[in-house]
Amino acid sequence: MPVRRMLWPLPSGTPAGPAARGHVAAATGDLDSDLACDARSLTSEVVTAALLRGHTDELWLEVAVSRDTLHVEVTASLPHPVGRLVSPQVAGSRGGLLIVDALASEWGLDEESAPPADTLRIWFRLSLA
Repeated sequence: MPVRRMLWPLPSGTPAGPAARGHVAAATGDLDSDLACDARSLTSEVVTAALLRGHTDELWLEVAVSRDTLHVEVTASLPHPVGRLVSPQVAGSRGGLLIVDALASEWGLDEESAPPADTLRIWFRLSLA
């Protein structure tokens, strides 16, 4: 199975979570119901983390599905330098990212400072095999 990639802008604020879950549900419609539920739950957590840690409403959701892996990534354009963000070690020690750490095959929080905008990426992978 080739990799299917999908990219969506997310609405501002609290509607971002339900919108992201809906996109992931559509992209993972043929998955086992437990895996699909985990994917939607983890998506909510990474969207919330991006909103809270990035202090921005400009979010994008990318979903990539292959035969054996689901990759979900939320990217936030930041209104401030990345140096003011919480480090991945601290971010992973509290809140919803503990759920991500427990359920995802792997996950990460990446900060990048590259003109014209600084970005925050929070992503996870689920093994489908």
